[in-house]
Amino acid sequence: MSNSLTDAQRASLKSILQRISQIDKERKALSEDMKELMVEAKSNGLEPKFVKDTYKVMSIGPTQYLVQTGELEEYLNAAGVITYKQDKE
Repeated sequence: MSNSLTDAQRASLKSILQRISQIDKERKALSEDMKELMVEAKSNGLEPKFVKDTYKVMSIGPTQYLVQTGELEEYLNAAGVITYKQDKE
C-alpha cells in the first residue's frame, strides 16, 4: 500500500482543509455572536437559559417538544429523580 497521494488528492486535501479552517472561523464568530445575544438578553432582564429553551421549542415545534418532554419524564421517573403515578383505567 502506497502512502503517497496523487496531485489531485493533494489538491483536494488542501481545498478541504482550507474550507474546514474557514468554517471553523465562522463557527467561532457565530459562537461569539450568540454569547453577545445572551448578554443582551440578561441585560434586558431575561434569563438566557429560558431564552435558549424557548428558541428550542420554537425550532422543533410545540408537538415535538411535548413528545420529548413526555419521554424525558419517563426516564426521570425510571431513575427515581421524579415520581408520578399514572392514571389507572
